[in-house]
Amino acid sequence: MPAYPIQVSANKLAEFITAKTPERRRQIVRQLKHADKGHPIYYTLFHSPAKRFLIAGASDATEILGLLDRLKNRVSTEWFARDSRITNEALRALIKIAPEIHRLNCTFELPGKQAKAKLVVGDVHVTVTPNLIVHAERNGKPLIGALRFYISKESTYELGRRGAEIVAVLEYLRLASLATGARTPDTQLCMVLECFQQRITAAPQDISFHEAAIKRGCRELADLWHLMDDKDAA
Repeated sequence: MPAYPIQVSANKLAEFITAKTPERRRQIVRQLKHADKGHPIYYTLFHSPAKRFLIAGASDATEILGLLDRLKNRVSTEWFARDSRITNEALRALIKIAPEIHRLNCTFELPGKQAKAKLVVGDVHVTVTPNLIVHAERNGKPLIGALRFYISKESTYELGRRGAEIVAVLEYLRLASLATGARTPDTQLCMVLECFQQRITAAPQDISFHEAAIKRGCRELADLWHLMDDKDAA
């Protein structure tokens, strides 16, 4: 065990597991090693209105449309221009996927402040805090799930079905570890919403294959982390 755990988000772990080339995997490790270097975070303006839109039933886009107007007046630096453009496009894509959200027949709420927001797999701590908690009922039985947003327009960084399923399985595993019996975690309610792809992907009912891939991926990530010294990771 290293002096400190390797921290990785569920989204980034899925990108690592599904990476098509060794260099892409090395790039992800470099990003993880330098995650605390003060890099600006894109698309922060997306999350709050997107969450409120889903919580309210994904039917009233007034707040989102108002934000889109305000984005036009942001300071026109290169960073703000990119952030505003991607946020704008992601929110418009969210509005377009509203009919698919309605067909899910579930409700959303903000997650509580759970102390245990990580899954520990060997040397790796995977952050799997959901953007929203999902509620539904089947045969009178209350069910619970979780939803995460994924915002990437470039096909190179698109999660794809397998990557989205891996993130959804991580959400299910986290809920299962916190289950109290009041609501039953359900794989089909653990989902990833890829905005630009206008795609909602749920965890499969049989998670054994993906769970094995997660464990293997964490081992491989840790091995690569230890092999890449600070100079190599720069």
